[in-house]
Amino acid sequence: MGRALLAGLLQALDQDSSPDSSSLRVSRFLLCTKTKASAQALQEELGLSTSHIEVFHANNKEAVEQADVVILGFKPYMATEVLEAPGIREALDGKLVISMLAGTDCQQIQTIISGSSDSKTTHIVRAIPSIAARYRQSITILEQAEPALPTEKSSMVERIFSLVGHFKWLPTHLVNVGTVLTTACLATLSIALDGLLDGSVFEGLRRQDALELVVHGVAVGSMASAYSHEQLEQFFSHIGLPQELRKKHRPLLRLLKALHIHTLSTTPYENLSLHYNASHDIDLEPQHLFRKMVTDNRGRGGFCMEVAILYNHILRAFGFDAYTAGVRTRGRLEGVPRGDYPGWNHIVNIVTFPDGSKYHSDVAFGGDGATMPMPLIDGLVHHNLGTQEIRLVRDWIPHQVHRTEETKLWIYQYRNSADKEWNSFYSFPGIEFYALDWGVVNWWINTHPDSHQRRNVLTIKFLRRPVEQGASFEGEQEIYGKRMLVNAVVKQNLGGRTESIVVCKTEDERVQALERYFDVLLSKEEKQGINGYVSELSSSP
Repeated sequence: MGRALLAGLLQALDQDSSPDSSSLRVSRFLLCTKTKASAQALQEELGLSTSHIEVFHANNKEAVEQADVVILGFKPYMATEVLEAPGIREALDGKLVISMLAGTDCQQIQTIISGSSDSKTTHIVRAIPSIAARYRQSITILEQAEPALPTEKSSMVERIFSLVGHFKWLPTHLVNVGTVLTTACLATLSIALDGLLDGSVFEGLRRQDALELVVHGVAVGSMASAYSHEQLEQFFSHIGLPQELRKKHRPLLRLLKALHIHTLSTTPYENLSLHYNASHDIDLEPQHLFRKMVTDNRGRGGFCMEVAILYNHILRAFGFDAYTAGVRTRGRLEGVPRGDYPGWNHIVNIVTFPDGSKYHSDVAFGGDGATMPMPLIDGLVHHNLGTQEIRLVRDWIPHQVHRTEETKLWIYQYRNSADKEWNSFYSFPGIEFYALDWGVVNWWINTHPDSHQRRNVLTIKFLRRPVEQGASFEGEQEIYGKRMLVNAVVKQNLGGRTESIVVCKTEDERVQALERYFDVLLSKEEKQGINGYVSELSSSP
């Protein structure tokens, strides 16, 4: 289990370059083994070649003296031999000790360390992660022992285990029950999984590689989010979600609405990574997206797939039953959607509640997008921004050949006032798209000459304010306007007509406009990334 935890921590810390003070900062890992052969095997298995990892063998005392946090990951029967070794008790004095020894509670560890002494200056906590810690999908049981850990020590424990999944504090007498519960699901699958592993080994696959694939498959099948509890809280703070909603810890419709509004008005729809980027491509890896839009704190959002995929993992981390669905969006002609529905080029989230009701939540469409989640109810009209109305209808699109009631699609429509005609903007069947599907769509948008994203620099940010009358909870907010950058022109709509604010004549002016009107800060390398690209503005007035 120690190796699984180490692998997960190394992966998490490698992906997290955040300067945030709440992040876990590790200067060195000190790994202890009994023999030199074990040390070499550990280095080979985990590929340990970085300067901040040091492996000790037959020298636990020196490693413990240098460490701030000591994690016990050896066999339980070795506890007395290891912890009563000369110098270990003194080296552990005042330090945080995390025990992963099966069947051994905090009091037993404390007794071994303290011996006949009444001194209890070592801070001990018991943690029971799962093998999925290797892939950052563990659920870790943490023992609430007496006396309780100091706040800074318990916070450290939580930061460590949030990096490899989720955690749950339980009192000592319930730890075994919790452990059984967390392992019961996999236990029911043990025969099938063992058969899969044995068959894979017979066919030539290493058992460790087969186990990795199985654990990943189980995690995906159970809708595991890529984000930890710590990241979820970090996202809530980033978007300014009211504290009252954070405390509920239940996937309610009220929370979904607030998440929609706060995400829409914090993470702008923008395709800047296609333009202000030397590689001119988009990375959809969830941890990269989180770092770009949240931890870097530079006002960045992303184009539809970037924001919607991050949002999907946020929803699932909180407990929502949510998946992403592919969408066909029509192009605009003189500002109005016209023509055929092309191939897949957009993404929405579909959220299902326990009562069976389904909601469409699109936080990454841009100017005429929905400012709230919409139930999948045919023809139900919603007020959007200003005088605009929106609805979802069930119908076929023009080039559909197979037309039955079951093959009707959901079509997103808008009109700018009640006396205007409805405009059909995009359609979707509601089927789930997977990461590989989005990889294909992303590749086309990044590379195909017909992709308008490659030619147009776009940024749309919705504006929010407190609800003045009739708020349903403290801190409730509403969307009241939007700002848009379309190539060189910055526009604004505060609920009425769209007005032009400024026309940028040079790259410097556009970069300044992004900062002034959208709070987007580009790095020096990003600013240089557009040099020579098709969307570059002139370098001088």
